[in-house]
Amino acid sequence: MIYARRRELLSEEDLGETAHEMAEGLAEELVAAHCSDEVASDEWDLKTLDGAVFAQFNLRLNLPELAAGMTRSAEVEELVVERVRQAYTERETAFTPPVMRHLERIIWLQTLDTLWRDHLLSMDHLKEGIGLRGYGQKNPLQEYQKEGYDLFEELLRRMEADVVEKLMSVQLQAQPAAAQAQPAAQPGFASGDFEPPMPAAVADMQRRQQERAANRVRLSHGGAPTGPQKVETVRRDAEKVGRNDPCPCGSGKKYKKCHGVA
Repeated sequence: MIYARRRELLSEEDLGETAHEMAEGLAEELVAAHCSDEVASDEWDLKTLDGAVFAQFNLRLNLPELAAGMTRSAEVEELVVERVRQAYTERETAFTPPVMRHLERIIWLQTLDTLWRDHLLSMDHLKEGIGLRGYGQKNPLQEYQKEGYDLFEELLRRMEADVVEKLMSVQLQAQPAAAQAQPAAQPGFASGDFEPPMPAAVADMQRRQQERAANRVRLSHGGAPTGPQKVETVRRDAEKVGRNDPCPCGSGKKYKKCHGVA
């Protein structure tokens, strides 16, 4: 499913409508979590909802005043969804539609790849400690399937929330002409798989999200995470051989036709 979705992201020309739907869906979920028709409207936590909307959409609505006279959750939902839709449209106008389509694609791809790698790591940790469930009179296989499904559902929820948060918060800065030039192709990538680099603001936001997520992680086997390993730099003792120089092996051929063949 994830790989199929990634292919769709690479092939679809316009992700704008899907991004709009995701943003509106998240707004509806936030309202439903804080404003229920099962409780009196004067007991709604509009201040917390206002903070949640700001965290998700970078949008301050001042809901305690704006929705003070509303008595049905549908009214609050309509208000928040409309303001989110309006804010997204304004960003698209400011960035121009082609730039917004470009941002939607690269942010979505980068977020999907990062969260998928994290998910595979979480599944590895789950597999290592799932045998301990047997001590609690639980079937390890059933527990693995259940918890694996829950992790995948959380992956999908986080992907939507992270993508929308970045799209609503990223700011573009003008780059020098030399920095704007991008190569036509990258070695090791097919032309259809090439991904433009992520803007610095998006990369920084993704780093902060990963740090927050790391603080919430609890490994099922109870192991403590290890620190980063030092990478040893490999240094070349001999001089670099040019591709058109004679091959050092003594064959008489050029290096690119002998041991320099990629």
